[in-house]
Amino acid sequence: MGITGSITASNKTYDASTAATIATRSLSGVLGTDAVSYAGGTATFGNKNVGTGKTVTGTGLSLSGADAGSYTVNSTATTTANITALGITGSITANGKTYDANTAATIATRSLSGVIAPDVVSYVGGTASFNNKNVGTGKTVTATSLSLSGADAGNYTVNSTATTTADITALGITGSITANSKTYDANTAATIATRSLTGVLGTDAVSYTGGTATFGDKNVGTGKTVTGTGLSLSGADAGNYTVNSTATTTADIAAQGITGSITANSKTYDATTAATIATRSLTGVLGTDAVSYTGGTATFGDKNVGTSKSVAATGLSLSGADAGNYTVNSTATTTADITVLGIAGSITANSKTYDASTVATIATRSLTGVLGTDAVSYTGGTATFGNKNVGTGKTVTGTGLGLSGADAGNYTVNTTATTTANIIALGITGSITAGNKVYDGSAAATILTRALAGVLGTDVVSYVGGVASFGNKNVGTGKTVTGTGLSLSGADAGNYTVNSTATTLADITLRSLTVSATGVNKVYDGVTAATVTLSDNRVSGDVFTDSYSGAAFADANVGVGKPVSVSGISIAGTDAPNYSANTTASTTANIAIAGTTALATATAGSPQYSDMATFTATLTPASLGSSGPTATSVTFFVGTQNMGTVSLVAGGGTLTATLTTPLLEPVPFGASPTLQMAPGSHAVSAVFGGINPNFSVTNPSTSLTISPEDARATYTGALFASTSSASSGAATVTLSATIQDITAVTGDPAYDANSGDIRNAKVTFINRDNSSVIASNLPVGLVSASDTKTGTATFNWNVDIGTASSQSYTIGVIVNNYYTRNVSDEDAVITVSKPLSDFITGGGYLLLTSSAGLYAGGAGTRNNFGFNVKYNKSNTNLQGNINTIVRNSGRVYQIKGNSMTSLSVNATSTSTGTAVFNGKASIQDITDPLSPIGIDGNATLQVTMTDAGEPGTDDKIGITVWNKAGGMWFSSKWDGTKTVEQLLAGGNLQVRSSSVASKGVTTASGAPIAESAEPIPTEYAMFQNFPNPFRVSTQFRFDLPERSRVRIGVYDILGREIASLADGEMDAGRYQRSWQGVDRAGRSLTAGVYFLRMQAIAPDGAKKLVATRKVLLAE
Repeated sequence: MGITGSITASNKTYDASTAATIATRSLSGVLGTDAVSYAGGTATFGNKNVGTGKTVTGTGLSLSGADAGSYTVNSTATTTANITALGITGSITANGKTYDANTAATIATRSLSGVIAPDVVSYVGGTASFNNKNVGTGKTVTATSLSLSGADAGNYTVNSTATTTADITALGITGSITANSKTYDANTAATIATRSLTGVLGTDAVSYTGGTATFGDKNVGTGKTVTGTGLSLSGADAGNYTVNSTATTTADIAAQGITGSITANSKTYDATTAATIATRSLTGVLGTDAVSYTGGTATFGDKNVGTSKSVAATGLSLSGADAGNYTVNSTATTTADITVLGIAGSITANSKTYDASTVATIATRSLTGVLGTDAVSYTGGTATFGNKNVGTGKTVTGTGLGLSGADAGNYTVNTTATTTANIIALGITGSITAGNKVYDGSAAATILTRALAGVLGTDVVSYVGGVASFGNKNVGTGKTVTGTGLSLSGADAGNYTVNSTATTLADITLRSLTVSATGVNKVYDGVTAATVTLSDNRVSGDVFTDSYSGAAFADANVGVGKPVSVSGISIAGTDAPNYSANTTASTTANIAIAGTTALATATAGSPQYSDMATFTATLTPASLGSSGPTATSVTFFVGTQNMGTVSLVAGGGTLTATLTTPLLEPVPFGASPTLQMAPGSHAVSAVFGGINPNFSVTNPSTSLTISPEDARATYTGALFASTSSASSGAATVTLSATIQDITAVTGDPAYDANSGDIRNAKVTFINRDNSSVIASNLPVGLVSASDTKTGTATFNWNVDIGTASSQSYTIGVIVNNYYTRNVSDEDAVITVSKPLSDFITGGGYLLLTSSAGLYAGGAGTRNNFGFNVKYNKSNTNLQGNINTIVRNSGRVYQIKGNSMTSLSVNATSTSTGTAVFNGKASIQDITDPLSPIGIDGNATLQVTMTDAGEPGTDDKIGITVWNKAGGMWFSSKWDGTKTVEQLLAGGNLQVRSSSVASKGVTTASGAPIAESAEPIPTEYAMFQNFPNPFRVSTQFRFDLPERSRVRIGVYDILGREIASLADGEMDAGRYQRSWQGVDRAGRSLTAGVYFLRMQAIAPDGAKKLVATRKVLLAE
């Protein structure tokens, strides 16, 4: 059937071609709802030139669509459109010039930007001028009345004015100066007297100013060159000129007058008037000038001795590098002294016998140094020894000596003089007495008193030294004592001589002897009998023996340092008559305890952490006689942890104790000691208590191997995450898992009733696809402070899918440390995709029923919330915030987040859908709003929701906040392993996606397409589906290089498999499959985002492929 097609065309700006763009297409005559479109073809203007209502002709037009084959249509169509002129830009350059007092400028070059080749267009006409007449660089030049010319000028518009820059350079003129003369001042500074300029134009206001002037050097001279530097121009027109910055002239420097002075040296009288100049100085020398006062001779007024005598110098002058710049006086006067001449006097003295005085007699006198025949004598004075004591060559000092004679006034002499002489010692007599002593085994005696006869006056002399001895060592009365080696001491001893031996009488009496006993230790035997060894304090070398008749302990009991009594002590032998001895003594000794045998055992095998374990200890013997039990109790330790204390029970001569207890660490969690129940080998010790002091007990030890407790892991983190923008492959995925002690999982084959503390578990998230660890040894925190069997671990995984639009990952949860779990049954599939133009918003409240976490909301309390999360218009940045309030036991907590890391939306219609978003959140206690208390500033947030449509009464939401150190701060509704969504008690949620425009479902069979016969590929590959988006059916290809196990599934954004497209062994080859948008039951799926995931593994496992492709099902 024939129908008519028509078109419209878009206006365009001139582009030098006849190409036109078809704007719209329409068909007239299509029947009913037939799917027919007017498609294809190209359109052109009649010519390229600017014009309005120009004819446009479309050719090659045809039909497309499911019903196109039922119609025919015209293949050409005409319409009209406009071509408007193209704006282009003209620019110029201008020539620089030397300042000439006007603004006229000359255009140097002209150019056009935007002309389409090979169009003929030129930039012409116009005049140019500077913005002002003054000198400057890069000065603005403006051209006006510019226009276009050329064959194609009519197709363009251009600016009629243009600007550029050019320079106006300054005019050079000449400056000169004169300078003032000066008196020498040690510097080169000069003063400019006058200034003048040559070459200034007309009446321009220009002055030669500034600068400084200097002489060529500082020295005196006439017609010396002066140079001015730093000279410049000033005045209203100065900027239009340049001038020499230096200029020269001449001037004079006259000499400076200064004053010279001297000092003269004093001298010892020498019978002449000659004097010596000591110092010279100048007053008036400038700065550091090198000038010296030199030459000349000096004389005293006469030769005689005197003070401050006048000295005159003549013939003085200047010298030095700067002497020529000064004048000075040639004569100067000063004063100096002539002093007397010193000579030396000496004496000799007579020796004497010691007389207790220092008086000495001068024997002779003499002088040295007297000049010529001068009449001078050494007279007067007295002499003394240095002290009264005996000695040879002792110093004698004469004092009060002086000069006499006609010439004595011209000399000075020493008034004291020394010489030497001898004092001879005086003989005296000494005597002694001796003290009685107790026998000490030697003949030694002690001098008791000493006396001297013949000592003069108050001289200090003592009879000292020497030793004294009895005739023999034995006891006796009136025994002769002889002293030898006696001598004198004291301040005056050296002035005397004395006898060195003397005799007297004294007694030796009996010595008291102490006999001591040392006890011999023994093992407890029930009797008091003791054994000792004797010793005494006899004089070394004396000959006799000690003995005793009996020794006994105070009692028979075990003890250390127990008293022992000794009786019947006596002595006999050669030296015994010299002693009197004790007959009794006491000492101490030990009675040692009896030995025992101890043994400890622990549960055999390797019990798990938190399981019951049995510890046993035995001790032999149980007792001895009537001594009572060996011990009463035993305490068992694993490492340093006290496991408990039990009583010992006797049986068959052995004491036995048994303790059965769980292998748990102290509470509260983290209390010392820690790590004693960690899996591995541990030392076990048994410490006995109530030990009988008559027995020695060694605490026994053994070992215990503890194995990890069973745990169960449930992945609760995000199953879908979006990248940070449509152009970025980077995404943050919140991985979380609920970890349970096996006692929390009733009915599990591994269940046991002995629970541990799940905080002793560590969690590792692993990418099962490549066995790479994502995060290891993450801490586990409690969901509820009252439940130590269930905890959570979380980690924000930064992943990059590169250029792919979507990528899936198999995430495994491994539990270790005190617990163990690592099975693929608990793996989760997580999909990361680039975002569509999705957004979510909502607000309201929940009435909490089963909230969990360390900051759980109280049952029946409101959990208010509000949020808004979306991508910006270019899908490059995820923006949003959430604010939620939690109440419990009178406390109010606020959770706020404004750093969103991921948003996943599955819109099932224009008004319904599900979504998940993740981000960072802060937690505060706001009970007192004026003093909020921070709890966590970097917690991990996840919110899941279901928008069930208006008015929101069936909407659901779930909010989870994890602790960054492990554990969970808050869950809005906890089912024991994860947060589940809860119906709103008030409010509304909205989930929207650009991928859903209207409600609609299309079904298809989903049957696979036959494989191709192309060559066998060399690598695994999975290609993107086409078409994408699709409504009815989409196809995709994949390559297998060898026979492989292949599994292909379709997953929703929550990671659930909803359809299986392949599952089994497949030969090598190239394959093609299709999917009609239905689930495994053949039910049509709602429009949204889905994921094709393919896994292929070679039989030997050496090669494999895991690939994911994002599929958009449109309505």
